[in-house]
Amino acid sequence: MRKLIITSIFIITTLNAFAINCTRYLFDIHEKANLIDGVAKGMKSDSVFIQYRNTQHSTEYEITKYYWTVDQYDSAITYRKKHNSDEWEITVYRPSDSSDSNLEITLEGNIVRYFYTGKTISTENLIYDGKDSVNHVTKYIDSETGEVRSIYEDISILRNDTIYKSANNGKLNYITFLDSADENKCYMMTGDNYEDIEAIYEFKMRGDTLIETETMPGGYQSTFMAFYIPDDKTTSIITRKTRPTFKRQKAKPFDLLGRPAKGKYTVKVLK
Repeated sequence: MRKLIITSIFIITTLNAFAINCTRYLFDIHEKANLIDGVAKGMKSDSVFIQYRNTQHSTEYEITKYYWTVDQYDSAITYRKKHNSDEWEITVYRPSDSSDSNLEITLEGNIVRYFYTGKTISTENLIYDGKDSVNHVTKYIDSETGEVRSIYEDISILRNDTIYKSANNGKLNYITFLDSADENKCYMMTGDNYEDIEAIYEFKMRGDTLIETETMPGGYQSTFMAFYIPDDKTTSIITRKTRPTFKRQKAKPFDLLGRPAKGKYTVKVLK
């Protein structure tokens, strides 16, 4: 769908909660991705809901709740159900508990560097952050030899309420523009003449919660909803040592987003 959900968790740009410009929000949340300050100054990602209507995708529903320790992303719990199944798989994920990998984040001027060390492949992601332009350079590196296996570059520019994006070393190109009647909504187009709709985005405020909806008409015909809330309303883990116990009252808001209340469950804890 994109560089997966964690990319959309973090940005550093302040959002205006009263006048929602879809392309500006989309650019700030998904292109100016930065793991340092959360989704926005004063806001962080609370939860994500995904539905795949096309049965060729094994998963039908996927719901993720994020937890924070002060200003740092701490952990997540995901509920996943396959098509034609009543069983929900529950996965608890704590990146800080992993003994096989390490994420190092550094900031120098307008360049953010993420270096993820894996057992076999390491990833270096450099983000050159301009005011209305972002350049992502991703290198995949052999963890043992240090040899660079591959390099990918994405460039995004916001100009006159339109996002121009070149991805995968120029092999994929997109234009995203506002709906002519509703600036809360915008369309990502692709194809030789940008005639194909890749995705439709919409932003709105519900109380103090910012809601992003992405609908993809092609492929797996998916709907992606992300919920962003103020810092002082984020939820936290009780302790890192007791796993996978969560503070019950802290998890209640997640029920409103459709956490399964009935059926069979399979529990995984990712380390």
